[in-house]
Amino acid sequence: MTKSRRAVIDVGSSTAKFAIYDWSLGKAQVYLESDDVATGLGKGLKVGGKLPAEGKRATLAAISDFVARIESAGASLDLLAATEAVRRAADGEVFLDELRARLGEATDVRCIDAETEAKWALRSAQESLELPERPLLSIDTGGSSHDFAMLDSNPGRGGADDWVSLPFGMIQLMEIAPPQAAAGRLGAQQVDDLSTFLRREFHKLRVCMKRGRGLPQRIVGTSGAILSLATVDAELGPSSKQERARLVHGRIIQRLTIDSMIAVAAEMSAAERRLMMPSLTELRAPIFVHGALIYRELLEVMELDEVTVNARGMKLGGLHELQDARKP
Repeated sequence: MTKSRRAVIDVGSSTAKFAIYDWSLGKAQVYLESDDVATGLGKGLKVGGKLPAEGKRATLAAISDFVARIESAGASLDLLAATEAVRRAADGEVFLDELRARLGEATDVRCIDAETEAKWALRSAQESLELPERPLLSIDTGGSSHDFAMLDSNPGRGGADDWVSLPFGMIQLMEIAPPQAAAGRLGAQQVDDLSTFLRREFHKLRVCMKRGRGLPQRIVGTSGAILSLATVDAELGPSSKQERARLVHGRIIQRLTIDSMIAVAAEMSAAERRLMMPSLTELRAPIFVHGALIYRELLEVMELDEVTVNARGMKLGGLHELQDARKP
């Protein structure tokens, strides 16, 4: 096993994924990153409910595959972080205990709270991007929640000054406008319904910010939705997630560009989107418009014209925090 290679698994509400980072040069460099695997761990889950059996089976199967690939790469699995689905579930801790038994004591298996998720996404962006403008708002979009971390105009590092979690995610957006209908096409009414819902939720965030640290001067987005927007904006072809992330990390996307994407893509089926936008995966094509609307409405509510892409994900922030905890 190569001591400098450290891996983290992210168990989300809709997907699971892993990444290996090489620390041999003193700074984390991506060694290997998986594509997202659809698991549906949070599908249909209400607060206090039980994790769906099929979602657990799919998650465990994905983790088994990840572990084999991590071991093959000579990396140590340092961290497994579960998020909103496990937070909500009555049997979440039981599921974590099953994972601990499978992975052993060498792996830190935990369910992170919304504050930690928000701050890890911000830490990931801080460690891998130049982010000079403050106030700054970091958004991590997920299957069951949207987690925000905010920095005010006070210079210097030191992490997030505040955070907010909105208890909805892609699963809820798909309930408002099911991508299965019309093979993924969205009618004008569905787009309007999604926009109205998102505007209402993001307005709550705006009110909170105006009462506190003021509106942001920059937004940085993390997770699958922003990566899909960035790869379409860059007109990339089919490739691995690792390659897509490498090419668009730090890219700036304009709100007008997102408007144009929505206008074109909403009328297409998922299959048609993949033909015209070949960087979209089979998993992301049906929900591409849903993700684009998240960023269009957030930018509009915050009165900003562009968003910066953090393609590294909150996983990197988690490993940095673990590294800090191990320092003498």
